[in-house]
Amino acid sequence: MHSTHARLMDSKKFNADFTLEKGNVVLNSSFSSSEWRYLGQTDDIVKIQDVPDKSSYQNRQINGDLIGKTRDGDRTLGVDRNVAVLTGYSFDNMNAKDTFLQRLDYQYVGKNTASCSAKILNYENLSADFEYYLEVYVTDENGENKTQSYSVITYNKHGNRKLETLASQNFDIQKKQKVNLLIKIRLLKGEVSDPNGGSLSTLMKVQLNAQNKLVKVKE
Repeated sequence: MHSTHARLMDSKKFNADFTLEKGNVVLNSSFSSSEWRYLGQTDDIVKIQDVPDKSSYQNRQINGDLIGKTRDGDRTLGVDRNVAVLTGYSFDNMNAKDTFLQRLDYQYVGKNTASCSAKILNYENLSADFEYYLEVYVTDENGENKTQSYSVITYNKHGNRKLETLASQNFDIQKKQKVNLLIKIRLLKGEVSDPNGGSLSTLMKVQLNAQNKLVKVKE
């Protein structure tokens, strides 16, 4: 069996630019997870959802040979669909359609309501071996009370759907709320090689633009 290795980026090294244009708008970075979560195999990166911690991979197609690499050692997924969710900073024995997820959140600590937007800056540098998905939404400081998804973008250098924006609109964020980024990546082919050492960077550079929201004063 061909051993496919991919280095999935640690969230602590996530490259996110913040363009803060006015006043005291500040977004502090915090990370809800330092690892990627394996979701299973899919043909549709948009529809596949996160894996519940309970019941795990039931009713999902999985790659039982997949190995997740963590600070505590390596773990093979196996064929039991009731096992704990497989996580890792990198993975071995990846197959086509294997899909991974990471969630990042940024606490807003400004005093006034801010108007925000998000976009991907480096499409040209993303690996052609993966399909990418970015979703942006807002929650309270506890990660609850999720809003609608304000930005949903998919990108694939191959095929008919190279770049598709499913949702794109500015959104407001208030004191103690969080901007949440949900990132999914899907391997497009089983045999992956990289001339720079056999590991793939999945770096996505996202720009969050936040500025003070101007409110008209009643006369």
